[in-house]
Amino acid sequence: MFLSLPNTRAQTQPQLNERIKPGSSLSPPISDYQSSWLSRSGLFAFGFYKQGNNGFVVGIWLVGKIHSTLVWTANRDDPPVTSTAKLQFTMNGTIILTDQQGQEKLIVDANARASSASMLDSGNFVLYGDNNNSSIIWQSFDHPTDTLLGSQSLPCEGQLSSSLSETNSSTGRFHLNMQVDGNLVLYPAYIAETGWDAYWASDTVRANVKYYLYLNNTGSLQIWNSGNDSSIVTTLSYAEKDQQKTGGYQTIYRATLDFDGVFRLRAHHVNNGNANEKTLGCERNYSKAECRGGKDGVAFYDMVPMNNIVWKDHPYFETEDISSEQHCSFACLVDCNCWAALYEGSRCKKQGFPLRYVSRTHEGDESSTAFLKVGKNSIKHWKWNDTHFYPQPPPTKTTREVNKLVPWEVIDKNVMENIVKVALWCIQDDPLIRPTMKGVVLMLEGITDIAIPPCPDLSSS
Repeated sequence: MFLSLPNTRAQTQPQLNERIKPGSSLSPPISDYQSSWLSRSGLFAFGFYKQGNNGFVVGIWLVGKIHSTLVWTANRDDPPVTSTAKLQFTMNGTIILTDQQGQEKLIVDANARASSASMLDSGNFVLYGDNNNSSIIWQSFDHPTDTLLGSQSLPCEGQLSSSLSETNSSTGRFHLNMQVDGNLVLYPAYIAETGWDAYWASDTVRANVKYYLYLNNTGSLQIWNSGNDSSIVTTLSYAEKDQQKTGGYQTIYRATLDFDGVFRLRAHHVNNGNANEKTLGCERNYSKAECRGGKDGVAFYDMVPMNNIVWKDHPYFETEDISSEQHCSFACLVDCNCWAALYEGSRCKKQGFPLRYVSRTHEGDESSTAFLKVGKNSIKHWKWNDTHFYPQPPPTKTTREVNKLVPWEVIDKNVMENIVKVALWCIQDDPLIRPTMKGVVLMLEGITDIAIPPCPDLSSS
């Protein structure tokens, strides 16, 4: 029930802010004014989030390249505002929304004077006191709506409420309550919230205790005892170790009571690489193909050579059974786990992500040629019945004298040649480059071009 772990910049004129000063303001993103305040890394934003065709709500969201994920909403049951609305941060510790009718509504009220505000990389929006720049006088983590983020807790008597739908952040039909009796319980809305009404409970009832729900930064969702002997009562869900090891990517966890009433834990793997931070790596500028048996996705990739490369990282695969640079490159092309190949002497080395510890030297220095797998086109526009989807092998000599196979019959030379090439693909020594049955049918029917297969390794027979 709790584990669902799929894999995640801002709108008009976003600005990365460490501290936001009183007097700062925001407007919806269709205007020329700033529409959001970003965290230092740009992972989270506070401001106007588009909802529906022309409406906007004030909230916090996890910034995504394709779509963003709303994690907190202010005044969530108020109707969305229009493009003429405005947010104003005041020295009195308030953030005020002025809507299209000129009416003012409190979004944040710290009940104290504020010196600054900040959108933190944890997803927490905070206000700092006037007398102490490090003293937090208000934070969004104390007022969750439907989501807990890493290092956020749901206190005793706290509640999460689902959204109305995937596109409407208003209060929905389900609640998650951290009860005074220590039990964490899911209820439908608009009922008496008795034991008979619950559709899930943690069964952690205990008298005279105060428990709270906590999501830590490594993806463990736990109920804790808040007494003097603060300790874990139970772990409801946790991220698997292979999901925590993301090869240099930052992982952001969130636990959300979705609109369908299911409480789900999700992991978002984020790479913050950019051109000015050379040690952080780079993001892909193409979509990754789905791995289908190690070969059906190679239509999306090319192997690009880079000379004078020194690679200090350990490969995940290394062999002396590949006889040339071309065959080493091709072996990486048809391996969906391989993103770079290096041929040194007589050894072929395959590298997976992250690609690291790589440098380029001057000609004449001890180095090798690396082959990098790069995307050709956007996967969104590719169809599985497109032609030329089968990998092109290293060049192989052929005399095309297939008529000698059946000299006693008159045959269509092209048909016979295609049959022979398909047969040779099917008996390749490396099972990873043998075609699927679907691939065989497409080749024999003439839908897919048939590349000349590489020569088999006679030494293995």
